[in-house]
Amino acid sequence: MSKSPYLDQQKQDWLQITKRLVEIHPLESNLILDAVLTAWNTLWETRIGTGENAFLLQEMNLPAQVTGFFFEKLLATVLKNKTQEKWRGGTEKFEKDLVFLEDSQFSIELKTSGQLGLKLFGNRSYGKQLEENPKVDKVNRSGYFITVNFYGSTLSLIRFGWIDHEDWVSQKSETGQASTLKEDTYTYKLIAILGDYQQSANVGILKGVGAKMLESLREQGIETIVQLLNYSSTDSKIEKLKKIAIAWLQSGRFD
Repeated sequence: MSKSPYLDQQKQDWLQITKRLVEIHPLESNLILDAVLTAWNTLWETRIGTGENAFLLQEMNLPAQVTGFFFEKLLATVLKNKTQEKWRGGTEKFEKDLVFLEDSQFSIELKTSGQLGLKLFGNRSYGKQLEENPKVDKVNRSGYFITVNFYGSTLSLIRFGWIDHEDWVSQKSETGQASTLKEDTYTYKLIAILGDYQQSANVGILKGVGAKMLESLREQGIETIVQLLNYSSTDSKIEKLKKIAIAWLQSGRFD
């Protein structure tokens, strides 16, 4: 089992380590962006059935887990086609979701989240197994990750970086089924892949937008980032929110 590249390193050096890991990876960020957008658009153009009995997936209210599963399979196929079959989808339990055939150390796990926001969630076992057994084999749960946040049929944010098994923290409640990432992981170990797709993200992802403000924005016809930026208003709260949105479009972060 290879050790984490962050092991025994100072936290202030983590971001530079992440940038180096991304730089040496065979997939460049622009190819990841292109592949993700292609797979995402293909997903919602997909038809189920034939003839008069066919319908588009976008006509269904798909559960986020189903959306994520279909998207993963499509992304693997898109990468395979765009890289002359240097990549394929994982087929065995010990394989990552996206397998690099020339060197498995660069294979990638895909993590999607369909909740309104930019947090990422894993199965409770991501964190629980390590808590109960520190010697658990972490090979398949540490390494390169592509993460995709979405809401409904709209992408919110694509990130690329490295997540270690130890970065996941399970819910304390025994009935809780999710694990979450530590805040430092978002800050230092995942790098946002920016693009025009962000403008279509729901305004509910913005820092400071709670349920009450979200409802108020909807009443004014504002549901996406681009609608917010194009909205003419003298309301100080909306103007402040525009500044937050612009900063996020430029960095993918809320600092």
